Amino acid sequence: MLKQHTVTIWEIDFLIEQLTTKEGLEVTFAIAQLLKGLAEGVSEEFVLNFTSTKVNIGKALAGLIACSDVKETPEFIKSLVVMSVKKPEMTGGSDLFEQHFAGNYAELSELLTEIVMFNKFDDLVKKNVLKLTELLQA
Repeated sequence: MLKQHTVTIWEIDFLIEQLTTKEGLEVTFAIAQLLKGLAEGVSEEFVLNFTSTKVNIGKALAGLIACSDVKETPEFIKSLVVMSVKKPEMTGGSDLFEQHFAGNYAELSELLTEIVMFNKFDDLVKKNVLKLTELLQA
């Protein structure tokens, strides 16, 4: 059975369920693509010592945008929320997601953070940022 966790965001209880292995791998590769884009704008020194390294934010953002897709990225976010949130119901069609989050982007952002942390994608990024970017550059 997959682990579940309830988080309250803006007085709404969201029941988040751990992603399946296949879903988790799909998200892992999507994160890796974003990291690849970000890595194009920062140096290895930055990744290892980010508090004292100067960063060209424009290049970092350009690299991130280059690996993102204006249409696919929102679809990815939507699918991640729909896959993860069991309550309130999000799987009854696209209208439920749209109705709940239209104009509530801060709430959606907080929920995405909780989903990422619950599935330990933040650990993946912290521990493997260099490995992931090297793998994608090969």
